[in-house]
Amino acid sequence: AILESLGITEEQMGCSVLASDRSVAITGEDGRSFLVNSLALDFEHIIVVNRIKPHTSFHGPFESGLLKMLAVGMGGPEGASQIHARGAQGLPETIPRVARSILNVLPIALGVAILEDSFENTMQIRAVPPSLMEITERELLAEARRVIPGIPFEEIDLLVVDEIGKNFSGTGMDTNVIGRLRIQGMPEPAAPSIKRIVALGLSGHCHGNAYGIGLADFTTRRLARAIDFRAMHLNALTSTFTQRAMLPMVFPDDLSAINAAVKSLGKINPGHLRVVRIKNTLQLDKMLVSPPLAVEAGGNKALHIVQSPFPVAFGPGNTINPF
Repeated sequence: AILESLGITEEQMGCSVLASDRSVAITGEDGRSFLVNSLALDFEHIIVVNRIKPHTSFHGPFESGLLKMLAVGMGGPEGASQIHARGAQGLPETIPRVARSILNVLPIALGVAILEDSFENTMQIRAVPPSLMEITERELLAEARRVIPGIPFEEIDLLVVDEIGKNFSGTGMDTNVIGRLRIQGMPEPAAPSIKRIVALGLSGHCHGNAYGIGLADFTTRRLARAIDFRAMHLNALTSTFTQRAMLPMVFPDDLSAINAAVKSLGKINPGHLRVVRIKNTLQLDKMLVSPPLAVEAGGNKALHIVQSPFPVAFGPGNTINPF
């Protein structure tokens, strides 16, 4: 159903589209067993496809890319759970080890690595033979880190995110952008330092999976009502990062959620508040900022102020107007 929503159908592709939630155990050359999706055993050749980008839960020489697709994606739901059960600390070692075993056991013919720019446009499509997957992925990950979008301020009092969703990031909000991991036992990033985050809405493209809502401090009733808890909980239990599925404080509407976040900051002069509002953590080419940050932005040659300060407007039901 998810593939069909993306336009990937048997009619469009001219071939079968198969899915299975059954995994089988395979033993690698090192004697360790791992799980692969049962469908992977039915083919003479397998081509692995994935974007190369920084991961939202851990950092290492291989993050989100071809090796992760081999180790986690090829394992199906049960295999993914088996690998994530080792915890975020174990993923940098586990993913390449399992990927190497799969390359030795299964008929992997090719990898297709996709690299995107800061605007989610395709920069490169690289066909990679199995023997060059590791060296190529290291190279492309370094480039992906260079072009990953971000918020150009290190100290923020309040971040307002119009929409979260897995179509923007696997964690609803990209942890590399907001500077929060919310993984037990893992240190939080040093920057950016964001005191409060308000998530206003859930993208309709993620079919109710609000995984990552736990990265926010405040949210709205309209977002909470849109959650498919079964899908979100399955995602959280598979990853084992359950904090990311915990609900923040829920308020009736956008205005009350934002007001509550401001109130929680304590006695700060409203004119001194450092506030950023973004559409989502993927589209960061344009954002709204409060006057103190506008002054800071004016001294940054990489930024262009396109409009003078203006009051934020709210429409029916105290829903914030789009920008």
